[in-house]
Amino acid sequence: MALPLIPSLPGGPKRQPRTVQITRKSIGDLMLTEAHYPPGTELPPHRHEPAAIIRIVEGDYNETFQGRSFSLKRGDELFRPAYAQHSNSIGKRGASCFLVQFTPAWLEKVREYGPLGEKPVMTQPASTDRLVASIYRRWQIEDRSTELMIQGLAMELSAQLIQTTRTVYSHYPPSWLRRVREYVYERPTEELQLLKLALHAQVHPVHLCREFHRHYGQTVGEFIRKRRIEVAAQQIAERGDQNLTEIAINSGFASHAHFTTVFRKVMGVTPSEYRRNLSIRRT
Repeated sequence: MALPLIPSLPGGPKRQPRTVQITRKSIGDLMLTEAHYPPGTELPPHRHEPAAIIRIVEGDYNETFQGRSFSLKRGDELFRPAYAQHSNSIGKRGASCFLVQFTPAWLEKVREYGPLGEKPVMTQPASTDRLVASIYRRWQIEDRSTELMIQGLAMELSAQLIQTTRTVYSHYPPSWLRRVREYVYERPTEELQLLKLALHAQVHPVHLCREFHRHYGQTVGEFIRKRRIEVAAQQIAERGDQNLTEIAINSGFASHAHFTTVFRKVMGVTPSEYRRNLSIRRT
């Protein structure tokens, strides 16, 4: 069962100029929705069960995912994956949107041809505009052939999305590599060996090194050292009287000398100079 487009969530906005107007219709395993948002509408983080392609009919529409925001205007189209958490803000002109939503049953139907994608992406109008516009027009016509035609157009749209997102997502780090980066980021002070990280990701160490550098522009070792310096800098800022050697050990460095060398390389100053600069700013 599809989740409502506008969920009622605790902590949501208490005041809206007017209510959001929603028109929705199920066609087989598709859900077609037209939404009109009043100016200044703010929606807190929420999720929808169906994946969707969103076409902006009028106005200014902003959708924010974890770490990425999209500002859309008339004619723009955005693909939103299933269950992707996002928030929305509407500009001063308000916004009207048309959504083709792909339920889990529809996604399962097209899965043998490829996934629609795991990340939000703005689609190329030349590849999807005609299809979404045709679905929108057919939706407004009531005759016996409408549902059949819409499902045919939606199947063609799905094929186009599979091809588009496959090209775009090839530039994104694969999920196993993102997990390795998150693992290292959360445990910078631990003894992290490349072989163990590769085993954790179930890939060859050489492949891990190559892909990490290709996607993140640095080696695994460089990433770990920079992350440790972030931890150390935070400790220096929060614990003004703590011994710098203790901070070095707590941050994962084997010696004060090595800590000082890496700190200067990353931050441009030594740990002592960094602490002194902080003290000057606070006075």
